[in-house]
Amino acid sequence: MLEHIVLGILYDQPHTGYEIKKEIDETIGIMYRASFGSLYPMLKKLCSKGLITETDSSDTAESGRIKKYYQSTEKGKTYFHTWLTAPMEFPDSIENQLGKVYFFSMLTPPERTEQFAGYEKSISQFRTKLEEMHEACMAKPDSEHDYYHGALVYYGQTLIDNLTRWCALVKKQKELK
Repeated sequence: MLEHIVLGILYDQPHTGYEIKKEIDETIGIMYRASFGSLYPMLKKLCSKGLITETDSSDTAESGRIKKYYQSTEKGKTYFHTWLTAPMEFPDSIENQLGKVYFFSMLTPPERTEQFAGYEKSISQFRTKLEEMHEACMAKPDSEHDYYHGALVYYGQTLIDNLTRWCALVKKQKELK
């Protein structure tokens, strides 16, 4: 997930590692945490894959230190866009789902609409699967019925209901087009 967040941040303008970390902390950090210990190895990895470049800049006006700036390459932009437009499916990690939504402004209106519609369909299909699981669980005799298995299914149903309401609210608040 971190590589996609970094590529999204670097998509249009170069940043230092410190600036990337600060942007993550102040924005998408409400749902995804990144440490400097994970960020800098990721930056090296992205450079080695040719997805970003690294340049040095002397900062004599402030501290005389050399700063390293990172910027997305065309290959990096393509890689990021491919991830961003790949279908959103539930269940997937919540970080991946919300990470994509966070960068929706980088999609065209038709791409946003398609992504969100596919996500809603995926949520609905998972809801059906949970209903089937719940029926199967409840059909067992009490002696075989495990209360906590049923509780887990109920948790999933509650999560899906909340996601469905969230999707409706997002679409209502701002047209995806």
